[in-house]
Amino acid sequence: MEVPSPGPYSEVNAMDASALAGIRVVSEFSDVFPDSLPGMPPERDIEFSIELVPRTAPIYKKAYRIAGIELLEVKKQIDERLEKGFIRKSTSP
Repeated sequence: MEVPSPGPYSEVNAMDASALAGIRVVSEFSDVFPDSLPGMPPERDIEFSIELVPRTAPIYKKAYRIAGIELLEVKKQIDERLEKGFIRKSTSP
């Protein structure tokens, strides 16, 4: 039985610091690539919002198929961001 590849998402997350240091952009701008996301950014003077068009609904589209191992990685990343408060569950109809 063949073991499935972990997929592109896991490979990026599994990179060690020495591999990341070899990427030119990461090494040049190391101050903007933290090891982990510490939390929400500080409050700013300007509040941003997305204005919605009245009486419209989100576009419905079936989710595309994804390999099981990639789905596990996506769910893990979503759960991590939910816990940190970066995202919240949808309230769309």
